[in-house]
Amino acid sequence: MRTTEELEKTWVYAYAEKVGDIAVLASLRTKELGITKAELARRMGISRSTVSEMLGGDNNFTIKTLAKLAKALDMSIEEIVAYKRPTLDEIQSERQPERLALITDIASDQPYAAQQWFS
Repeated sequence: MRTTEELEKTWVYAYAEKVGDIAVLASLRTKELGITKAELARRMGISRSTVSEMLGGDNNFTIKTLAKLAKALDMSIEEIVAYKRPTLDEIQSERQPERLALITDIASDQPYAAQQWFS
């Protein structure tokens, strides 16, 4: 049986992983739509700095925020929550260097986001 501390770490890492998935999806989708962070912020009715925090994994996602993000990206909340970013191996095997560069750049911040919960 896991200790409370082990369960908390599991939850925190799972949460950090999902925040990272959403950040990657939002970054990929804004590129597909050809919109900037400023335009995404306008569509969501939030500040550009809040969008930057959100895409950097430094913002907690509420249902309201997910709904705004879904509408701004022309997606459903279910699509956003269900998204799982591909592994680097999957991207490399698909030969998608632009996605590899984007996801590598975004993913580099994720371990820090999870570690700050334990410091």
